Amino acid sequence: MKRYNFLTNLKIGWQIGYPMIFAMLATMGIIVVDNIMLGRLGAKELAAGALLNEALFVITFFCNFTLFAVGINTAKLKGEKKYNKISHEFSQGLYLAIFLAVFVIMIALLLPNFFMSIGQKKTIIDLSTNYLLGHILGLPAILLFALCRHFSNALFKTRLAFKTIAIALPLDAFLNYILGYGIGNFEGWGIFGIGLASTLTNWFTVWYIYQYMKNDHHIFPYLKLHRIDIAKIKELLKIGIPIGGAKALEIFMFFMATMMIGLLNTSALAAHTIVTYYGATMFCIMGGYAQGTSIRISEASGKKDDIIPIFLTNIVPFLSVVIMLTILFLGFPSFLVNVYIDYENPYFDEILSFAKIFFIFYLFYLSIDMIHFLFYISLNGLKDTFFPMVTNMIFLSIVATITGYFLAFYTEYDVYGVWIGLITGVFLASIVLILRFLYIHKKYNKLCKVKVSD
Repeated sequence: MKRYNFLTNLKIGWQIGYPMIFAMLATMGIIVVDNIMLGRLGAKELAAGALLNEALFVITFFCNFTLFAVGINTAKLKGEKKYNKISHEFSQGLYLAIFLAVFVIMIALLLPNFFMSIGQKKTIIDLSTNYLLGHILGLPAILLFALCRHFSNALFKTRLAFKTIAIALPLDAFLNYILGYGIGNFEGWGIFGIGLASTLTNWFTVWYIYQYMKNDHHIFPYLKLHRIDIAKIKELLKIGIPIGGAKALEIFMFFMATMMIGLLNTSALAAHTIVTYYGATMFCIMGGYAQGTSIRISEASGKKDDIIPIFLTNIVPFLSVVIMLTILFLGFPSFLVNVYIDYENPYFDEILSFAKIFFIFYLFYLSIDMIHFLFYISLNGLKDTFFPMVTNMIFLSIVATITGYFLAFYTEYDVYGVWIGLITGVFLASIVLILRFLYIHKKYNKLCKVKVSD
């Protein structure tokens, strides 16, 4: 049983986590670049792109975090020193990623009809459809890159994904400008071109990270293909679906919030989009560090080590995110909105007025979600994945959506009622996951025959 003090764990966590943090920030940077380009085309293009991206987030996040099971299993095998089984884990993850890619494309093709069925405006649907046409062929690449990222991270080669995304970010900006706005005699393809730029960038990331993995002598021996093992794929799905489901349900909550706000006010929708993208960008610091923590907890469980010191080191980066966002959101709201929308835009003042209040709501939400996420990823590291998924389903999808809908459409709270619903859902989910972690950790201590001091 190894035990490290707080500062040592913080140092180890940072060494593993900082490339994952910057990789997630760079990934979000690509999304931000896409939305800045969409915003420069117009407020309707930004709203349409946001609508589609929110829907695709639900689908791809589910599949992305389902593949995180490969990382958890690989880290545990590494902790148990069962190196001969790691290549089998990767190959079955690859087959699973291909299967999930087909699933994602099939669902994505149904989205325009779904938008129509829930009453979205025809202009927004047409624009989002054009964006989807350019974007759809890049969806499989997102999952293949996710597999490579989770696998290399589990082997503590966390810089590979960061290096890849760091190069992909300027490439995406360049392709967005050329294909979206044109150059020389080429006039550009507008919103379709921006979607196509994302497709090309996504496939570049797959090619580039694979080149890195092939040239790394610690990873290359594991890049072997084995026969399809249905039992192993079922095991990955048993672990991964609850992880992906839990994350997808949280994204789905924001997707439904976006839908409801869009039905109430287009300017509020634009403001909501801007606020959530800024929040999601900063959340990458929490998410990147937390993924490293989840992998470390999984490896520690293989070694039967104490997990509490690893768990506690999340407090520092999580609080840092809340403080940074508070300074940005309260100090520079006009500047933040202007990044997406020109001052000269006739709707700028209206969007800004909504954004100022949404910024405050998001700070409350994130402060509570920091606790929710901390216990969620710790449970994942211990392979307790089903209960967190059910918790998110009940409170983040059902309670948050119903509460937000009632307050928005049947009270005077209007669009602000949607945010009250979000905060209510994550607060209740946090309480349940805290109690669950205390229970699982007690069982873990008995299994390891270790008495952890208070």
